[in-house]
Amino acid sequence: MIPPTISVRPANDDDVDSIGDVHRDSVRTLCASHYSRRQLEAWFEDRPPNMYVKAIRERRIWLATEQGIVLGFVEIRPGEIEKLFVRGNAVGRGIGGELLRIGIERVRDTLTGAITALALLNARTFYEQYGFKRVGESSLLRGRLQIRIDVVQMELQ
Repeated sequence: MIPPTISVRPANDDDVDSIGDVHRDSVRTLCASHYSRRQLEAWFEDRPPNMYVKAIRERRIWLATEQGIVLGFVEIRPGEIEKLFVRGNAVGRGIGGELLRIGIERVRDTLTGAITALALLNARTFYEQYGFKRVGESSLLRGRLQIRIDVVQMELQ
């Protein structure tokens, strides 16, 4: 359960920069124990600042905010939790769990089958706490040099 000072709402066009800030902060602070410095540097090299706009306009991103500050976000696609990131200094407050719950609920609005997620190595146990099971491994390529970022394929029945 999230503290009463935190609210969750759909993202809008004005949130693009804040979403990017959360995404970068989360990767920098929470992924450093599982990914190399080179991987972290490449993470956003080939990703434009407006990469969230389409999902925002399709109403596929929800934000957790406190006093107007974006602390985390979840982005969904049909059948998938695509992204879920929380600021490093906001971890442990129930924000990730609440965003995941909302993401699952929204995916279930249009799907009755399994929900998938590509979990970062540091987030695998988080997803497992909410019933996701590991079904495989995969990788993403990032940056000019196409640096490999290993991920875990997860599924929720």
